[in-house]
Amino acid sequence: MYTDKVFTFSRQLLLPLLFGLVTCYAFGQDSKSDGKSAESETMETKLGNKSFVFKPQSVQPVKAGTRQLNPGYTLEVRGDTLICYLPYFGRVYQATTATDAGLDFTSYQFDYRVKARKKSGWDIMIKTKDQRSQRQFSFTVFENGSTSLNVISNDRESISYQGRVEAKAN
Repeated sequence: MYTDKVFTFSRQLLLPLLFGLVTCYAFGQDSKSDGKSAESETMETKLGNKSFVFKPQSVQPVKAGTRQLNPGYTLEVRGDTLICYLPYFGRVYQATTATDAGLDFTSYQFDYRVKARKKSGWDIMIKTKDQRSQRQFSFTVFENGSTSLNVISNDRESISYQGRVEAKAN
């Protein structure tokens, strides 16, 4: 008789509690996955619309170690405009002017391709057409915005940057 009362009481108390925990866990998992997919969709939209800013945090020249960068350097894509202001460390194969020391230019004619990666993220390829020096920018962008950029030029050694891609400020 005592065990029947304990069993009934525990069933009345534990079943609703257990059901509540399972429900909270299930809804918590859904909201987390929805937030991630919404962030991913926003990033995919920005990349597809050519509307983002790359902010490098470090640079790695071919024959040197990684260097941390001060804020202020950017590569911005605004639809049909590419604005590049990145530092350059490395060997230059052709003589340049003093004002052409870094990767500092604006391009209005460039090829732009976005391709989804197999697991997560995107690969972006940009090739300039209207610059004296032809440049190819290869981005690897992850869902959280973390980005790797490799720049290949016909008159300089290649160089790599690590940073973040963010939504373009309007």
